[in-house]
Amino acid sequence: MQAFGSSTSYGKRYVLCALLNITTRGQDDNGKSSTKSAIKLVTPFQAGQIQRLISQCPATTQEWFSGKYGSAVQVPQPDFDKLRASLSKRSVK
Repeated sequence: MQAFGSSTSYGKRYVLCALLNITTRGQDDNGKSSTKSAIKLVTPFQAGQIQRLISQCPATTQEWFSGKYGSAVQVPQPDFDKLRASLSKRSVK
């Protein structure tokens, strides 16, 4: 069902562009470029800080972190400050 709707939407979009002589730049990548490449990840130094904090947290926090981010290098830059503060509160020193 989703494939049918997607194909129909795709067809309508390109027929409309052809009828109205609308041109676009670049190739359609089905929205992939706007999701992954637009998000900046933490720097290696910041990833090291997160990794150090995560290693001092309880196992449940470490499991949550792995499920959400995978690894410290995959943390989006906008999440860094809030995540660092949260992990600092949860760390067992």
